[in-house]
Amino acid sequence: MNEIRSWMIMAWAKQPVRRAEPGAMPRLTHVSTTVHEHTLDEALRCGETCWVANMGGQQALGLAWEWVEVMPGVVAIRDPNTIVSNALWQDVDGDAQDELSAIVTANLLVHSAPWQQRVAALLQRAGTVVPQHAAAASARRAGPRHRGQRPLRLAA
Repeated sequence: MNEIRSWMIMAWAKQPVRRAEPGAMPRLTHVSTTVHEHTLDEALRCGETCWVANMGGQQALGLAWEWVEVMPGVVAIRDPNTIVSNALWQDVDGDAQDELSAIVTANLLVHSAPWQQRVAALLQRAGTVVPQHAAAASARRAGPRHRGQRPLRLAA
């Protein structure tokens, strides 16, 4: 299967998604995660993750977002306002949501998926190679260490 990227999701057929309680939202399945070779100034590693939900038959809902590693093994959405999707977000009555409400609904759906555990596990399997400038930034945030003390590594 070819890797799905965020720009591909934008070309998919639009899917109406009605806002519901978090347990009633479509169930997302992980399809791809990439780790970018470049990093942001304060991030250890960064990348993109794509998830899909079956909306019945051949119809699929796709969501993708960029993530950053804020400390080893801990990832966060880079910008919650820029989740890419082919969704037509609707309120509980089936009316189109305004932009702010659509962002909230997209975030509720993203946070209902185990994406952070999936990305952290992939990073752990990839190893702890951290670009030198990011390791230095992380050390500055952690403060001084005593000789021989090792930095804490979080397990996924």
